[in-house]
Amino acid sequence: MSTVAVIDYGGSNLRSVVKALESVAGTDHHIIVADDARSVANADRVVFPGQGAIGDCMARLHAHGLVEVIRECTRTRPFLGSVWACNRWSPTARKTAALRAWIFLPVK
Repeated sequence: MSTVAVIDYGGSNLRSVVKALESVAGTDHHIIVADDARSVANADRVVFPGQGAIGDCMARLHAHGLVEVIRECTRTRPFLGSVWACNRWSPTARKTAALRAWIFLPVK
């Protein structure tokens, strides 16, 4: 059984995300909500749900030590980020100086 970590940074409707994943995961995957780097790093798959203000999101990710583990997860395992969440990592989102300070992962 693989573990799927849904990252909790305090800005998304996680109940809906978890319920949706559980409905398609069956018994092959254990869905957890994680707000700590260790749980995310130990997961086989990672989901980063979008929504919320980018500044608050990034502050929470930094406060929970999740920035580096998210970078690592995008390189080493299946990683699903919603459209809004992926915009946080995308070079095309770098349209303003304020956003440039928050963007730290290239997305292709």
